[in-house]
Amino acid sequence: MPEIIIKNLENKSIAFNLPNQISLLHLLLTGMDLMHSCGGKGRCTTCKLDILSVEATLPPDTPNERNYKKMGALGANQRLACQIVPEVNLEVVVPKSTQLPHLKYDF
Repeated sequence: MPEIIIKNLENKSIAFNLPNQISLLHLLLTGMDLMHSCGGKGRCTTCKLDILSVEATLPPDTPNERNYKKMGALGANQRLACQIVPEVNLEVVVPKSTQLPHLKYDF
C-alpha cells in the first residue's frame, strides 16, 4: 500500500488503500487540507506538490501537467496532486505558493 509523506507538514503520512484513487481525492477524504481551486480536474496548478523522493518511477506526466511544464507553471520536480495516482511511496512538500494560511508548515 503506497504512502505519501508530506515533509513540511510534520511528516504527515497518508496511506493509499483504494486502488486507482487520485491522490488529491484521497488527501481530502483523510482530512488533509490541500489547495484545489478547480476541484481536482487538472485545470489549474493550485494542488501542485514538490516531489522529493520516490521509490520507483512515477507514472508519466498527464497532458495537463506537460502543458503546465511547457508554460513554466509547473517545475520539473512538481506534479499535480489531482492528476497523479500513487503506485509507490512518495515524499513531497507543499510549495510556498500553494500553502494554506491556516496550516502550520515546517518550511
